This record gives sequence, C-alpha cells and structure tokens, in this order.
Amino acid sequence: FCLVAFPFCACLIISTFQPSRLHQFVHFGHTEGREGRSQVHRVNFKSIKTMTVAPVQTNNGASLKDLLLDPTDEQGISTVVNWSAVACRLRTHAHEAAAYERGCVSPLQYVLSKRTVPPPAAVVRQILMCYPRAAEDQDGDGSSALYYACYYNQSHDVVKVLLEFNKFAACQVNAYGILPLHVARTAPVARLLLSTHPEGLNVRSNWSSLPLHYAASMADTEPDVVRLFVEEGCRLGMGGRNKGGGLFSKGSSGKLPHERVSERIASSAAKSKQDKDGSLVDRNDCKRYCDKLIILIKMMQAKTHEFSPPQRFSKGGNILHAMIELGCPSVSIEYALKKNPVLAMSRNDMGQLPLAIAASRNNSKEVIRILLDSSLGLNRTAAYADSAGRLPLHLAAEKGIDFDDGMSDLLKAEPRVLESRNAKDGMLPFMLAASSEYGTIDCVFNLIRCAPTIATPLTI
Repeated sequence: FCLVAFPFCACLIISTFQPSRLHQFVHFGHTEGREGRSQVHRVNFKSIKTMTVAPVQTNNGASLKDLLLDPTDEQGISTVVNWSAVACRLRTHAHEAAAYERGCVSPLQYVLSKRTVPPPAAVVRQILMCYPRAAEDQDGDGSSALYYACYYNQSHDVVKVLLEFNKFAACQVNAYGILPLHVARTAPVARLLLSTHPEGLNVRSNWSSLPLHYAASMADTEPDVVRLFVEEGCRLGMGGRNKGGGLFSKGSSGKLPHERVSERIASSAAKSKQDKDGSLVDRNDCKRYCDKLIILIKMMQAKTHEFSPPQRFSKGGNILHAMIELGCPSVSIEYALKKNPVLAMSRNDMGQLPLAIAASRNNSKEVIRILLDSSLGLNRTAAYADSAGRLPLHLAAEKGIDFDDGMSDLLKAEPRVLESRNAKDGMLPFMLAASSEYGTIDCVFNLIRCAPTIATPLTI
C-alpha cells in the first residue's frame, strides 16, 4: 500500500508549492504496477554502482525535468544543457528516468530531441540503464527513441547505444510508415541502421516514399547518405521494383529521386533572394541539394544499362550533358560548372559540347548564359561545331528557339556564326529558322536584322 500511495502523496505535496510543475511529469510506476516499478529500481541501483561519470557540478536539488528545461534564446532555440548535472541527478534519482511528460514523451525522447545541444552517449546510456524500457517505448505517433535520435541528427555513438538496448527499433515504423532509416541524416548512422536492418531500403512510407526519396528531399541530410543508399541498393538488389536503392523508383507524386531534388532546388531559388555577398549557389542548403543531384545523376548514368531507367542519356556525355538533358535547374548546372569548368569543354560521342545540348532545348536561356560565361573563357564555345558540322546556333534555329530565349546570347558571344553555313545542307541560321516547323517570323527577322548582308543574294 505504501509503495502505491507514496507517489500520489508526493505529487500532492509538490503541487502545493509548485502547481505549475504538476502537469509536466506523471510518474510511470503507478501505471505499470508494483512489479514493473520494482524491476526498474533494481536495475537502476545495480547500474549506477558500475557506471563511471565525470566530475559534476551541483544541481542545487533541481529535478531531471528542471535540468532538461534548458535556457533558450530569443528564437526559442536551446542554448545550453548541463549534462554533468543530468548525470548526477540520475545517479541519485534513477526513478525520474521513467517519468513521462504529458503527450507521452519520455525523458529519453526529450533528451534526444535536443538538436542544438546534443546529449553525450554516456548520458543516453545512463538513462537506459536506469530505465531500459525507454528504448522500446513509443510516443503518441508510434515513434521510438531510435527514431528521435535519427530525426534530430544525434551522433553515431548515441544511435549505437540505442541499438544495443533495442535492435528491433531499426525495423519499427511509426504511424506514418516511416523507419529510422528514412530520417537518417549522416552516412555513419545510415550505415549502422543498414547493418541492422538492410531490408529497410524496400520499405515505403504512407506516402509511398523509400528512404532514398527522403534522403534526397531533406535539406540537412548529407549527400553521402544518398550515395550509400544507391550503392547498397545495387549491391543487395533492394530499393523498390527497379532496385538500385530506389534510383529509378517513383515516390510521392510520381517523382523520381533526382526530380524531387530538382524541385527542392527550384523552390529554394524561387523563395530565396540573392545575398549581397554572393549568389544563391553559394548557400549551404543549395550546395547540399546540388551535390545530391550530381550524385544521383552520375549513378543513373552508371546504372542506365542495369535497370529499366525512364531516361536515356547521350553516349559518352559527362554529368553536365546529363543535367541539361534532364532539364535540371540552372542553379545546379552553375554549381557543377564552378566545381569543374572543364566539363563545358567536353564532348559526347556525337561531338557535342554541353552548350549544343542546351541550344537544342527550349527554356534554356539561363543555362546558355551560364555555359557562355566569359570569365571562364567559355564564350568561344559558341563557334565549336559538332561531328556533323552544326554550330549551337544552327541547332537553336532548327528547334525554333526564340531569339530572346538564348539565341541572342549565342550571337553576342560569337557574331560571326551568323554567316556560317550548316555542313549538312549548306543553309544559314536564318534559313534553318525559316524552314523549321518550330520557327517563327520574329526569329527569322531578328537573325536577318543582325546581319542584313546575309540576305542580299535573295533580293529581287
């Protein structure tokens, strides 16, 4: 009777002096019964004797909840947690590790949700030794402590400790069908989860998304996670119907992984304004997305003959050729070009530069400008013909590209191409535009206006 009545009496006394704290914690013991509570205390005291804890500061009698309610800045972001004091409190009040906050969030889950002040692995281990069931318990959405650790980007050591206490959590989905693997933010953590549950690469969430789709879409997920999922998917033959980790598998809204990344880049470009000290391509989030996109497209090029891809690439093309063929955002193409300007001078098996690919496609105005960057010495590529003797301007005229949609940039970079004839049929650019089913009168007029002498032989 005393064991059951004591927690209620304690809560009543505390509420007399601290009524605002009463709702924050409800002791777990009275819902588990005497056997469950006594088991927790027995494990606690044995574990505490064998644990090694660094010298700690006094906590002035503060409870575990008080210690975890750390100060925040003006934006409500945690600034500091005295983890030494937390460890000290657990040594003397082990039962507080089994106290639940309203909303079914355990102290362990609350600790793991601190992204800005991540807990040491030793503190996480101490909580689990005080209350081992914390590794199995779930919140209201069915999310385990392991899910919290992955979602809030905790360290590899913390995830390793959680798996030691409950490996089953690696294959446990929450109410939304999401595994911890879906929200793994770093390659070491993702590799650890795959070693425990490799079949997770096949698991789709309630929105039909594989772990690769999540890794591609989340801004703070490392690009190496994307590479790991594809490589392991190819090695194990997992990742949806087309395998490859889901490289050629559609997720929510029928989008492939690289298409989801492209959407994120385009959305970021639309919502963000250029900084005073640099362009959008210099932003960290944009860099991370661009790196993911480059990894995905390189993998698609390498695996295009092993699976059933929805996209064919030009033979012998580099990553820049492929990005233009897939219609990737201009920001990502600019990023790839800045990393390796030599890509713009590389030809595919048809002798085409990336500029030639862009010139033969609509809505490529920004891409053409990027590929003609004079600061990189690329403006001369406007005069480079492919294996069939066609210049980028010839290709643009054949495809009916509007004069102001990139054609004027080609002429500005190399005006002499107006008088260059197509090697195939000897036609000038304005003739190609006039004979093309996609050509417009405005385009033909502007080409002749730039060099009226080219039309004099046609004058009657």
